[in-house]
Amino acid sequence: NGITYYIAFDNYWNSSEFDFDLSETALTCPSTFPLTEDFDSANQFYGCYTVEDNDGDCDAWVQKTLKLDLSSSYFNTFAQSLTSGSSQNNWLFSPPLTLVNGTDYVINFKFNGANGTNPADESLEVVLIDAAASTGNVLKSLYIDTNIVQTGTLAQLETMATAPSINYTSTASGTYYLGFHITSPSNAASLFLFDYDITFTAGVGDFEKN
Repeated sequence: NGITYYIAFDNYWNSSEFDFDLSETALTCPSTFPLTEDFDSANQFYGCYTVEDNDGDCDAWVQKTLKLDLSSSYFNTFAQSLTSGSSQNNWLFSPPLTLVNGTDYVINFKFNGANGTNPADESLEVVLIDAAASTGNVLKSLYIDTNIVQTGTLAQLETMATAPSINYTSTASGTYYLGFHITSPSNAASLFLFDYDITFTAGVGDFEKN
């Protein structure tokens, strides 16, 4: 996007020379249905998703890869809403999605509260919105949950996560975004969003076109 960046090296090396390589890989953002996101790729998360830190504490949604169950070889990947101890008001917006009026969509996602120094106590709203910004127009509020607590132990966070399945028939055609909006009181812990997927079936609009 025309932004200039610099690579800065510290001074903790010896008198021998050293080499470094800089490479790039084309980034493909998920945008077509069926769509599945499991937050495995940090590059995809930071290159394709939009994060909005409305509470201004410089902590918001991040991508994490952690082994929650230390007895297992499996690493969990998820999006986490961080907090510095202040109240949370953070948004995570998906890449652009093209919706078709009259088409039936199924939106599934999986989340759990995560205790830290303090217990989890989050509220989550999931919306379809016409911009990757909280100032956009909400097409549909799909899901609301409040006072979310941790379910299960740390090792069970993903297996015991809440997993809503939302059926939605689009009332408009156009480009929209899936927005995950988290709020919490001060000193609440965090929320883990493990994955989401969107599928569709033929709706009224598709039959009319056929």
